Amino acid sequence: MTRRATPPAEPATARKNVVRSTNENPKCDAPDAKRIVIVDDHPLFRKGLEELIQSDDSFAVCGEAGNAAEAMDVIRKAIREVFNGRPYLSPAMAAQVITKFAQRHAEGETDAVERLSDRELEILELIGKGHEVRQIAKLLHLSPKTVETHRAHIKDKLDLKNSREVARFALQWLNAREA
Repeated sequence: MTRRATPPAEPATARKNVVRSTNENPKCDAPDAKRIVIVDDHPLFRKGLEELIQSDDSFAVCGEAGNAAEAMDVIRKAIREVFNGRPYLSPAMAAQVITKFAQRHAEGETDAVERLSDRELEILELIGKGHEVRQIAKLLHLSPKTVETHRAHIKDKLDLKNSREVARFALQWLNAREA
């Protein structure tokens, strides 16, 4: 593919901000999708490349930018959220969580955490603090298998898919409690 040379950068005052995050793309939330940020100084070329890439279900265009510096701004945004201890949710995932919460609230369903036993709450808190199963078992004088069983019950009661979702929920729950 032949590409034209990029013109010299404009002064910062004249530069247009062409960074566009496309995280509203639900494919960006898929765990198996290879996430891509497209960087090119030609918007039409970026759009065409995005359409081509999106046609393959194993890839997800999650952002685009007009140059490398702007691309780094897009990338630094998911990273900052995570490093600051806040869970990162794309706009699509945030909308899904809010909708699910609103539906449960409208139906009068009790808070899911209220269904947990005292021991499960204790384990959920320790998971949220970053402790691993063996550490939790030692702290609570339980076997690792017992802790695993409690974690499985937490997962089922909170309707979570795997231990990673339990850990993410535990961190969010702990942060919400401390706020």
